[in-house]
Amino acid sequence: MPIPDWFFEQTWAGKVRELPYEALTPDEEAIFDRDMGVILEVLRKHDPEIAINVDAARPWFKVACGIFKGHFDLPFGGMETSSGQFGIVYPIPAYPFLAANSWLKTVTAGWNNLFGASGSEIAGNSTTGTRRMYAYQGLLSVAGDPKMSAYHLTVNAYTYPVQSTLVHTKIPKKDTWIRSYPFLKRILVHPTGNHYLRAAFEQEGQVELIPDGIMIAEHDYLKAEGSFYT
Repeated sequence: MPIPDWFFEQTWAGKVRELPYEALTPDEEAIFDRDMGVILEVLRKHDPEIAINVDAARPWFKVACGIFKGHFDLPFGGMETSSGQFGIVYPIPAYPFLAANSWLKTVTAGWNNLFGASGSEIAGNSTTGTRRMYAYQGLLSVAGDPKMSAYHLTVNAYTYPVQSTLVHTKIPKKDTWIRSYPFLKRILVHPTGNHYLRAAFEQEGQVELIPDGIMIAEHDYLKAEGSFYT
C-alpha cells in the first residue's frame, strides 16, 4: 500500500517522495486513537488551541507511524509498548533530539541555530536498539521573552524558503501563556532522514521551544532511561 498522496502535500521532507510504508492494522489504529485521546485530554486542560491543532494532525501522525512500521516491520504498541513493538512519545523529548536534557537555550538577536546545524543535522536512526524518527508540525514556546520572528528549515539536504512568524508572535493569546508557532507544512524526519532548523529572534535571552509532535521509536529504546535523560 502506498503512502496517501495527501500526506506529502502536507509535509516538508525535502525531495523525498517514496518511503517504505505499511498502514496500521485496525487493532493498531484503535491503540493509536486511544493513546492520542489521552494526550488530547491533557492538552485540553492546559491549552485548547494546541489540543485542536494536534487532533487535526491525527491522520498525519498515523501515517507517520505507518512509515516507521514499513521501515522495520514491527507491530505498533502505542504508549505502552512490549518487546518487539514500536510506539510514540508526545511531545518530542529534548534528549535525544538535542542531545541535551532541557529545551532551554540561550539565543542572540538575529539568526541562531535552534535545532542542529549544517553539517550537524538532527537525524532519525535505523540501528537496531535505537531505531527512531520524528514527526512534528510546529513549535511550542513555553518560556522565554525573546520573540521569534522567522524560521528557516533544511530537510534531507533541501532548504526551504524563510517563513515569517510575526503574526503568531504579535497576536495576544487569551487563554494561555503557551505560544504556538505552526509550520507552513509538517516536518517528517524518517529513520534515515535528517534536518536542521534556524530561527531569528528580536532580542537576546533564553527561550524554551519544543517541537509540537511525536517521537516514534522501538520498544527497547523507549524503555531505556538513558534515552530520555543523561
